[in-house]
Amino acid sequence: MNITVRIDFFYAASIREKIRKILHEMNELEEDYIFHIEEYEYYRGYIKVKKNSYGYNQLMNLLEQSKTDYDYYEKVHLSKKEKEKIEYFLFTPKDGKWQKNWQYARYFNTEYKSKCVKCDLKQKQITSLYVPTKLIKNKLDMCEMTTGIVVSKKVRELIEKEECTGVIFQEVLDYKTREAEEELSQLVITNTLTSMSEKTKKNISEVCDVCRESSCEVMGIPIYDRSSLKEAKDFNLTQESYVFYYNYHTWDSEEYREWIVEVPYYIISRKVLEILQKNNIKNYICEPVLTSDVIQENDSKYKINKMKGIMIEGIGEFIFTSPIDLGLKNKFQIEMFQKEYDVWFTLSQIEKYQEIEELFEMAKKFIEFFEKNKEEIENRILSYYQNEVRKLVEAKDIKEQYIDIKNKEDLVQVMELKEIEIRNDVDISPRLIFQCNWLDTLFMVLFDEECNIKIMGKYW
Repeated sequence: MNITVRIDFFYAASIREKIRKILHEMNELEEDYIFHIEEYEYYRGYIKVKKNSYGYNQLMNLLEQSKTDYDYYEKVHLSKKEKEKIEYFLFTPKDGKWQKNWQYARYFNTEYKSKCVKCDLKQKQITSLYVPTKLIKNKLDMCEMTTGIVVSKKVRELIEKEECTGVIFQEVLDYKTREAEEELSQLVITNTLTSMSEKTKKNISEVCDVCRESSCEVMGIPIYDRSSLKEAKDFNLTQESYVFYYNYHTWDSEEYREWIVEVPYYIISRKVLEILQKNNIKNYICEPVLTSDVIQENDSKYKINKMKGIMIEGIGEFIFTSPIDLGLKNKFQIEMFQKEYDVWFTLSQIEKYQEIEELFEMAKKFIEFFEKNKEEIENRILSYYQNEVRKLVEAKDIKEQYIDIKNKEDLVQVMELKEIEIRNDVDISPRLIFQCNWLDTLFMVLFDEECNIKIMGKYW
């Protein structure tokens, strides 16, 4: 698991040189980052960087000390196995296209009542939800009306059929005719979770001096203590919320008014997400909700000391050979074609992978697989040589470089094993890399995640 952060801030003259110094130090440490400046009437910049890296910590300290305003966004990158373990998700229904003109629930005369005469944040819907039914019906499975989720009859029936908890449905009325629309419903979430973990990065507003309440916006990934999710339902609201602010007028009036409303976040279970995915329901975004024990485990797991490296059982000690590659400290001994080879063993592109543990596990898995299936691998290489390599040398008119080989043991005459590489591309791919006499470059046997041979040919 990796967490990347985008920090947007004003690139003011007072901190410009200090920012440049941090970037220079990040370059010296060879840390991956993206830095961008936009020039308008003022400078505004952003940096994308790995959370808790040197550059991240230095930048956050600078922004806090200089009291620079900034926006903060976190994104978690999970491996396939980690994604399968996620139990809850941050659920965000999208708007409808017509809402670009601020046509939300207030525009269509849905009414709300405020709990506080001053801050106006804590509001409750006191009428049915009025919507443009013709725009939604037969076009969208769901949409967010701020504040009210509209869903199709299909979605409602799926949720009711699967007996999802923490949700009820209310009627939706057409904003002009005031008649109920049978094909649409308002999805109302009834369960509210306790506060998120202290590990969640939040922005808490000033306390209102009348109602003594404040809003709490989530700036990072939602993180809960596992005990807090014991009372979670399939649909949940959060204690935290974002503040929605805009000037609006209603469809039947040109008079503009100001509306400030606090909107909680929506959390759904994996059960709900799978229902939506299985039935091809669209127009929403889902992001993982993490638990504090998973974050703590990730922070402590495989913190590699770049001087000492890490020991992998049955293989040996790996050390950093570049900022993104680990190499076996001593060459690895392996037998192939009845010959002993001392080869390089590399774990490549490790910084780009979300769960480094899986690269280590693949290294061990591949060696075990190789020892059990060595003869089959050798026979496959022999077959490739006898067929594909013969065609290649004939096409290039270099027949004199081809040696007619009948037995796999004789392949040592034309190829030599140089390296075992566990590489992170789209998937984790083990590779055997050879020096050969029929290519100007290296020859590769590429395996998939199950260690089945996927491709043989020129190394890339």
